[in-house]
Amino acid sequence: MKFPLPQFVAIAALSGLAGYWCGAGRATPDRVAGAPVEGRSATGARTYRKPEIWAPQPKAPSADRIDTLRNAAAKLPAGLEQNKLWQEIAAQWAALDPRAALDWASTLPSGQGRSLAIREVFSGWAANDPTQAALALKKVAGSFDYNEAAGIVAHALASADTRSAAEWASTLPGAAQREAARAVIEEAAKFDPSFAAAFAASFGSGQLRNDLITLAATQWGEKDSSGAIEWLSHMTDERQQNAAAAVLMPIWAKTNPEAAAGYARHMPPGEVRNNLLNEALHTWASSDAKAAAQWASDFPAVDIRAALLASVSMSAAPHSPEFAAELVARLPAGERQNAAAVAVAAAWAVNDPAAAAAWANSFPNGSLATQGMDVVITRWAYQDFRAAGEYLRSLNASQARDAGVNAYVSSVASYHPAVAAQWAATIGNDELRSRSIEFAALSWLQQDAARAKEWIAGAALSDDVKAQLMARQ
Repeated sequence: MKFPLPQFVAIAALSGLAGYWCGAGRATPDRVAGAPVEGRSATGARTYRKPEIWAPQPKAPSADRIDTLRNAAAKLPAGLEQNKLWQEIAAQWAALDPRAALDWASTLPSGQGRSLAIREVFSGWAANDPTQAALALKKVAGSFDYNEAAGIVAHALASADTRSAAEWASTLPGAAQREAARAVIEEAAKFDPSFAAAFAASFGSGQLRNDLITLAATQWGEKDSSGAIEWLSHMTDERQQNAAAAVLMPIWAKTNPEAAAGYARHMPPGEVRNNLLNEALHTWASSDAKAAAQWASDFPAVDIRAALLASVSMSAAPHSPEFAAELVARLPAGERQNAAAVAVAAAWAVNDPAAAAAWANSFPNGSLATQGMDVVITRWAYQDFRAAGEYLRSLNASQARDAGVNAYVSSVASYHPAVAAQWAATIGNDELRSRSIEFAALSWLQQDAARAKEWIAGAALSDDVKAQLMARQ
């Protein structure tokens, strides 16, 4: 494909080859990357040496080169390629004359290309002279670009002088202040997280302060969870303490869940404490379920104790399903026990579906028995539908069996509709049996309409349902 010369130059610039085509020289055959170079030894035998890896080196920024790229960008249609070239121009120009680069970028049409160019100018300017870059921000004041640029400049200022950067960020208006403050906190947290936290807390009250405290807590927790928890314990504002705890506790729980649980235990009662306790116990149980269960069993509040034991049972189920089942049995009857039982049965079925099914079948007849059998047979049928079918044949009529057969039909109908249809007909509950037969029949009609119609004609379905199925092939 042939390109007009200006468009070709623009595309070459974007791919890193502009310096080559503008005079860097062409590769000779012995300098092309990867080509073995043939020679001869003193005896005349052919030899090969490792080729020199050649790559075009971009030229240093210059006014002429920038003019060339600007002209090329002007001839490109609006869109991605032009935006990328504007970004490249801004980066090179900022290295030579950032003030002139900003003047140029500010004249570009509003949109993504302009924003990318302005961001690139401030990135280069702030890296070399963050103080002057900060003073130049007024050039883009009042725009979205101003907020983005404020964050870029704040990062550069804070990497050199965190406290001065914090003072500067505090003077900015609105969203620019938010972006700059976030940048200062991110930089400060690398080497002085206590200052980052104090700076976040200095923002009076409101959503901005809460957001900044959450950011500071996250940064500090990832660097030094113990130090962050110590800071948390001395906070006097309960709302801010809860916000910080919400991000710190999951981090702490990963490294020391027992200590995290101990700390959460002494927090004021409420949803935040309950969530943090569950997080810590859930993590703890994945490595030491018995210790976590013992800790939860000693919790004084009965309702919280039950919730924690349920959390431990669900976390322990993938690796200790029998112990998890014991914990479920210790829970008070009700929705929490039912939810834990179903979760444990589902996890148990992944590795030992037969044992999980036997446990689920031991549940008292009712919604728990049907839910438990449903999740187990669903997983088992996908793993080994023949083994799951053999197990279902061993069951006596019950709500649990009906739920298991219905789950089996739903699982195998897409690839064995005839088998699914035969099983659906064995369900005892009339309403569930009709729904299950209809589901299997629809799958069968899509795969083998003739045989499906023959079976539907003799199925235990009303004439209306049969007619509807025949019409939906």
